[in-house]
Amino acid sequence: MKIKFFAVLAMACASFMFAGCVGTVDGGNRAGWVFLPDKMEGLYERTSDQVYDASKAVLLLKGVLVAERVIHTPFTASTNAPSSTAPVAGAVIYRSLEGKVNQNSVYVKVQEVDPAKPLTQVTVQVRTKAGGTDQGLAHEIEKEIALKLAQMRQ
Repeated sequence: MKIKFFAVLAMACASFMFAGCVGTVDGGNRAGWVFLPDKMEGLYERTSDQVYDASKAVLLLKGVLVAERVIHTPFTASTNAPSSTAPVAGAVIYRSLEGKVNQNSVYVKVQEVDPAKPLTQVTVQVRTKAGGTDQGLAHEIEKEIALKLAQMRQ
């Protein structure tokens, strides 16, 4: 009897220890299981506008688009001279999409890595209602974005 009680107690403690807030790719937080892998990434030799449009089309095709976000650098005055590598104030750092696919929350982050090439990175994160992950769906959405880009003309 005591062994069963301590086993249940240990399982309850473990569940509270591994549950918590998980950071999303768009900078938000969400309740979920902390140590589970939930992201898939891809690099594409396309402009960030093309990749963003393809990501949006895939989310609309697979489910429902919930939110679109554009993250800019802050407009702050600086006394130092701007360096050549520093982003311009008000420049877009990244764009993100949030959607629902099969009752799962899907977050897509589109970030331009090198505008000269162009080279753009896509990060897809999927979280279930219970806070778990669905890496299969994340991989599927990331590959659907790649297929949509292949269909688009450069």
